[in-house]
Amino acid sequence: MGQDDHLALYDHVEFATEMAALGRREPREFRAVFNARRMLYERGCALGYPHTSAVRGSKMSLRELRPRAGRSRYRVLYRRYGDSLVLLALAREALTDPRDFARAIVAAETRAHDLLEPGSGDSDV
Repeated sequence: MGQDDHLALYDHVEFATEMAALGRREPREFRAVFNARRMLYERGCALGYPHTSAVRGSKMSLRELRPRAGRSRYRVLYRRYGDSLVLLALAREALTDPRDFARAIVAAETRAHDLLEPGSGDSDV
């Protein structure tokens, strides 16, 4: 382990709601996302490609967690805040559903902005 041993991992409240819906709809994909989340918790920012990568087009340095080393239909958009990682939004993979991925980027950036700017919206983590 390295410098990221002590990173905390948080789920934004809206991401948690998206995960619950995924669990009801697609239990196998839910397990894949959950396992990827566990890997991110265990390895922090040391977790690299193919499990995570930068989100192209993001204005806020978002990253995508790629369950099953990218073979899942889902991605988790997240961002680092100091000593924490916050999971912000669930998205369908960009090549298979570009509209949903674009929607998730906007949602994640809005949620990230709300966390950075107290009082600018729902800041629950």
